Amino acid sequence: MSSLTKEQIQEFKDSFDLFDKDKDGVISISELETVLRALGQSPTQEEFAQLVAQIDKDGDGRIQFEEFLDLMEMKMNMTRDEDAECFGMFDKDKDGYIESAELRQVFDSLGDRLSVEEIDAMIKYADKSGNGKVSFDDFTTLISQLGI
Repeated sequence: MSSLTKEQIQEFKDSFDLFDKDKDGVISISELETVLRALGQSPTQEEFAQLVAQIDKDGDGRIQFEEFLDLMEMKMNMTRDEDAECFGMFDKDKDGYIESAELRQVFDSLGDRLSVEEIDAMIKYADKSGNGKVSFDDFTTLISQLGI
């Protein structure tokens, strides 16, 4: 079952339709790379070949929308897993939040001594709920805004 929202599915459908030149409900493998780049993905040739092998289930050299949707969901989940791994490097006590002390510890370990005010300003900037902590959702929103 898909974990995508209706809005995400519609966004992917709109993107898919842009590249479905003859409006027959499929895009060619050669067009798929253009689609991925338009959606902010930059696979290497090897990664692209692996993706094609995974998603072109019937091997006909064309991607149906359902196959395309599977690909987009897989790419989103991979990104979320990477974000979670990065978040975990900051969330030292594994309570689901990055707090000032944890952020200071990370910067100290990198050799960057920041003042209390600088750390607090970073937390305040990222903390959308106003609880003085950075949640995973706050973190992913921030890195998305920063283009990381």
